Amino acid sequence: MNKSQGLQFTMGKLLNFDFDVLKPNTTNSTDPTVPIIITEANTPTILSKITVNIADNSNVWLYATAAFNVRGADLPVSVIFKIWRGHPSKGDLVFSTADAGQGNEEVGTFRNSSFTSIDMTCNTSCSRITYYLTAESTKDTQMIFIGPITFIGANL
Repeated sequence: MNKSQGLQFTMGKLLNFDFDVLKPNTTNSTDPTVPIIITEANTPTILSKITVNIADNSNVWLYATAAFNVRGADLPVSVIFKIWRGHPSKGDLVFSTADAGQGNEEVGTFRNSSFTSIDMTCNTSCSRITYYLTAESTKDTQMIFIGPITFIGANL
């Protein structure tokens, strides 16, 4: 009979780490990049991008969180988040997920979506990879990304 071994960890350094943070759209904010407003359905909008240095035969851990507000929708509206390896117009889709919100013109629904993925890049022959985080609405309504938006990538 084999003895069960507990979960083992090898502690090391987190190398080749990159992040992008869009601060919240707060009162008196001077950040010109917020809010990010999406009004058309099925139109991907870039929320963030990062570039990670890649070691041979390694993977990249990706994490994102995005806060948004949905206004002017009688029914729930889904937002589709995607992470791309390379520019969305010609890159490879790494990850996709959805969240939903519902609101009216006066009171929107505030949501904060977080997700994580691993890009297994061991077959990639480059030393740096740029990742993009995009969002698109499933209906023609006002979806406002107010921040925070955080996008993190780290070479594992």
